[in-house]
Amino acid sequence: MPKDAPATPSRRAAGAPSRPPRKLPRKSPQKNKEADSVDESQWRPTSISAGATINRTNALQVYRLKKDHLDGLSYRMEEKEIMIPGGLKKVQTFIYSERTIELQAWRLHGGPEGFEAYLQKLRTAHKLRSPEKKFKCPAAYDSFQPPNAATSASTSTTERSNAAATASPSTSPT
Repeated sequence: MPKDAPATPSRRAAGAPSRPPRKLPRKSPQKNKEADSVDESQWRPTSISAGATINRTNALQVYRLKKDHLDGLSYRMEEKEIMIPGGLKKVQTFIYSERTIELQAWRLHGGPEGFEAYLQKLRTAHKLRSPEKKFKCPAAYDSFQPPNAATSASTSTTERSNAAATASPSTSPT
């Protein structure tokens, strides 16, 4: 039995001008970039102390990892009380060794230098977008400066102290 025709005709059937199909913005194809494999025995030692720990939320935010990057890593559960509107609430937190998290980030980005370069790229983009906000990164990398910025700052203070020394008249008893 044939399907009944709709009670109201469609725009096309009524002779209304047709609209072009809605175009969605094109996304560039995201390829899963795998960092070049680097011999881990050649990496520099970590600056993070042996007993340092980090919770899952901070690990994901500051090391820029995803939950699937943490699969297979050892952790311990802690129960913690947090203050929410209306009182205290008990929550379970996942605690990881920060050295393990850092090593995972290094593996993802091709070693310590690759991870530092990745953070520097993000830091530069962050300064352009939100210069008033603090850039979130691991504490061990918070003071990291690109080589040119560190040398220019140190030379400018040295030049200022030398200029001050030469500008002040020297009094020598004769």
